[in-house]
Amino acid sequence: MKVKIKTLGCKVNFVESLALEERLRKAGFEIADSDEEICDVFILNSCSVTNESDKKSRQALSRNRKINPDNYSVIMGCYSQVSKDELLENKNVNLVVGNKDKLDISYLMTLDKDKGEKVYDISKYREFEDLPLHGTGEKTRGFIKIEDGCDNFCSYCIIPYARGRVRSRSIESIKKEASSLGETAKEIVITGIEVASYGKDIKDVTLIDAIEAVHAAAPNVRIRLSSLEISVITDDFLRRLKSISQFCDQFHLSLQSGSDNVLKAMNRKYNKETFMKKVDLIRSYYPSAGITTDIIVGFPGETEEDHESTVQYLKDLKLSRIHIFPYSIRKGTKAADMEQVDGNIKITRKNELEKLGEELQEEFKNSLLNEEEEVLIEERTKGFFTGYTRNYVKVEISCDEYPDLKLNSVVNTMLVEEKGEKKWIVCSAK
Repeated sequence: MKVKIKTLGCKVNFVESLALEERLRKAGFEIADSDEEICDVFILNSCSVTNESDKKSRQALSRNRKINPDNYSVIMGCYSQVSKDELLENKNVNLVVGNKDKLDISYLMTLDKDKGEKVYDISKYREFEDLPLHGTGEKTRGFIKIEDGCDNFCSYCIIPYARGRVRSRSIESIKKEASSLGETAKEIVITGIEVASYGKDIKDVTLIDAIEAVHAAAPNVRIRLSSLEISVITDDFLRRLKSISQFCDQFHLSLQSGSDNVLKAMNRKYNKETFMKKVDLIRSYYPSAGITTDIIVGFPGETEEDHESTVQYLKDLKLSRIHIFPYSIRKGTKAADMEQVDGNIKITRKNELEKLGEELQEEFKNSLLNEEEEVLIEERTKGFFTGYTRNYVKVEISCDEYPDLKLNSVVNTMLVEEKGEKKWIVCSAK
């Protein structure tokens, strides 16, 4: 029996789909390689962070039904968790599965074509569901999910309702998977729904303990963190982190706005002053750290003054990269009922911040001029080998000049200027 898995959304979904694929293979199922293949079962691992995410899931379900009119169609994940009744009415769905027991494949033994659902009250569960060991999905990086759930309840976000409360993975389980991934991956990304809260539900461990466990199990593999809340950034955390030689000094801190008024409306747990202090603390340990962030423009009630405050604040922070998202209404959240900002205003503000982001990104890249940087080669495309430095600057190396470079290799590079143009050269390969 052939199964197609399609994944939308975050890296956590990606990791869960890899684990699901591994379980299916071991049970004797064949995994389809492309969306166009005829398959007996279609499984969509969905995202529901915005209404647009829901739309993409419905489109994927419809596309599958056109290609496979009679196959068994399953939707699982966050969209299923928060919109079960809506999906049970969808003609392109046979089974709706929430975020609990996503890897239970017992339904594939019967394939009952009648409508069905396996959606439970996720808020009641307090134990992390371990994933089976899995590979990297033909990527150079491996991903370890160490945590699920979020307790922050930001006013724009549905995820605490879709993923439930914080549930942390055991240190021993983390070590086991890190050891397995370390056999092939050159970099491991530690991920979760809200990794800064790792350990709050179990005794005597925090995120730094999980990071140290990964390093102990895979001492020669680079370690990178996914998005962080600033609550985890302390002297003790950074001091212990500094002792991990393979740690990649990139910190993705989700700011969301540079206006204290907007941050309060978002129910974020900090103000601008606190955020700046955390950034300064990081730089005291990692002077060349890549510090990236997310910004939501046009949040309900955001005034022109609020927007200008964000622009100036980002200039002051001097971050290395900014991801900008126009606010999108998400039904079921408090922000959906707030006074909305005109769509054209959102676009104008987004364009302004994108321009600023490009300038800050280039400024950070230029700060690395004539400095040796370690790069993991991940792709070969359009005449260049591409990869990222430890502090997450994209590097492009000419295939013509360095034809012997290998994918999934680590090389030392340098950004140099020749005849008024900047280029990356290879200093040595490891």
